[in-house]
Amino acid sequence: MNQEDTVTRTRIEVKNRVLYLVAGFITATALIALSILVYWLITPTEALTIKEPLEVVNADNKISNGGVLNLRAEFCKNTDTPGDVEVTMIGKSQLSLLKVREGLKKGCNDLILNVQIPVVVNFEPRRIHYKVTYQLNPLRTVVKEFDSEEFTIEDNGTIRTQEP
Repeated sequence: MNQEDTVTRTRIEVKNRVLYLVAGFITATALIALSILVYWLITPTEALTIKEPLEVVNADNKISNGGVLNLRAEFCKNTDTPGDVEVTMIGKSQLSLLKVREGLKKGCNDLILNVQIPVVVNFEPRRIHYKVTYQLNPLRTVVKEFDSEEFTIEDNGTIRTQEP
């Protein structure tokens, strides 16, 4: 064997080693990415467990027109991810009351939620509807919806009609 053949063989061996290293790096990166995707897909989806319906704490489930509704919420939050909360009052029609981002930590809670009731004209039975959206990871969004007990808004003289 002459010197040129030895140099050529050494160059080929170096190229092969570089190609093996690049292929190993690409394979390892792909396995890590696949592992992350699988983990995101099998992540538990029960972000919030709650006792339903939410109990109305106000006396006789009656609230004065424009007053404050008090609801007892007994729940366990199973993630530290903040959630987007939408609060809607539902009767014969729907009225959006509030959109807020909650930041409670993981754990169980027993809270009294205060909901400011707007002044209304009709006094049919109503309930409060909650929709909480959690973005657990880039692939998983979980939505939890729940309602309160029915309640009645009482006319406390807030609505006045004009005399002719």
